[in-house]
Amino acid sequence: LFAAYFEQGLDIGDPATLAGLGARAGLPREEVAAFLQGDEGKDEVRAIERVGLARGIRGVPFFDIGGEIVSGAQPVETFALALQRAHERSLHPTA
Repeated sequence: LFAAYFEQGLDIGDPATLAGLGARAGLPREEVAAFLQGDEGKDEVRAIERVGLARGIRGVPFFDIGGEIVSGAQPVETFALALQRAHERSLHPTA
């Protein structure tokens, strides 16, 4: 999917494109197309989305650095502080 989108400029939001990519990956094109037209897996995906939102995921990229959430594009300083705090927590864990 990443190569199709970033390298080949394909529209991975298009079901026909996704069915073709599935076929290139060895999946039956018709089954992929039918899956994309239906609701199978919808409840599972929504449940995973709810877990992510509850954890504070609001964008990509997403990092969990020792329990501290860093979401979305952030400056280097944000990562450095999160890593420093995670290191300090590892040295002095709470009971």
